[in-house]
Amino acid sequence: MTVNYDEEQLPAKISFHDANQCLLSYVILVRDSAGRQLSEEMYQGDKSPFQKYLNSASPKDLERLAALLEVALGNVISSTKNKRCQGAASVTGT
Repeated sequence: MTVNYDEEQLPAKISFHDANQCLLSYVILVRDSAGRQLSEEMYQGDKSPFQKYLNSASPKDLERLAALLEVALGNVISSTKNKRCQGAASVTGT
């Protein structure tokens, strides 16, 4: 786990990694000017928990899934890339 702090030394981002340092997920903490936490946003990292299903899906199915998730979740879906963790299919919202 890695914690990044803002200029007020309050946690701003918390990243969770596996034993190979591949990013599993991270949380962004949003604060107001007084430092009170307003929200938290959780993002998926390099590898999805649904990876085996994504790997076996056709490109057409992945495109349909991305469109469905975009309608259902808006811009919540995102992904990041790490050279050590590549080779995995991903679905990315816009």
